[in-house]
Amino acid sequence: MTPRIYRYVVRCDSGSAPRPYGNVCSLSICKPRVRKAASVGDWIIGVRSRAPDKVVYVMQVAESLPLGKYWQDARFRDRQPDASPVPDNIYRPDGTGNLIQVPNVVHDAGNQTRDISGRNALIGSRFWYFGASSPPLPTELIHLVHDGVGHAVHKRRRPDDVKRLEQWLATWPCGVHGRPINATPGVLAWLAEMETGERFPPTNGQVGRCHKASDLSPIATTVPFPKRRC
Repeated sequence: MTPRIYRYVVRCDSGSAPRPYGNVCSLSICKPRVRKAASVGDWIIGVRSRAPDKVVYVMQVAESLPLGKYWQDARFRDRQPDASPVPDNIYRPDGTGNLIQVPNVVHDAGNQTRDISGRNALIGSRFWYFGASSPPLPTELIHLVHDGVGHAVHKRRRPDDVKRLEQWLATWPCGVHGRPINATPGVLAWLAEMETGERFPPTNGQVGRCHKASDLSPIATTVPFPKRRC
């Protein structure tokens, strides 16, 4: 089956939706309809709200995990609230088949029903995150622009879109190429620490296990995200 290309406007790009850190990109909060419908092999394009021809990120879905399994998967513990100032792994199973929102700086109780309705966390190892450095779509892909509410998937699709998208993305290596558009000073400080290697060393012999949030520098933990509708 031909991969689908989901396109939507990223209303608030703070580092958690999408979350492009830790060698994979994840979308586990916001955009419930996309998370519920997208399958392995599909593509997701997030564009800027005031410049919908500019790309915030692109990822190809490699895994679609139910939110409960996402919480339990050891690979994604660094995305939980006690391990990162940019968490997206914020719903844990309560043992009765339901999910409980873990206290976090990203979403409050008002977001829970909408988040959980998406059911899944989408994971991509092939991703290009541009954030504030977002490049414009090339002329041959400009028809994919989506500037309305919700998302688009079949609208204005052409048979060679995936091929042209991959050719365009080949300009950059996979990974992070910019800072979040709406990053707080605390998040920017955390990213700087990550880049210099001064923070988040493995602990207790567990490679990739980050320090708890309480171990971070004050600026990285005391400045909350703006809690916007995403």
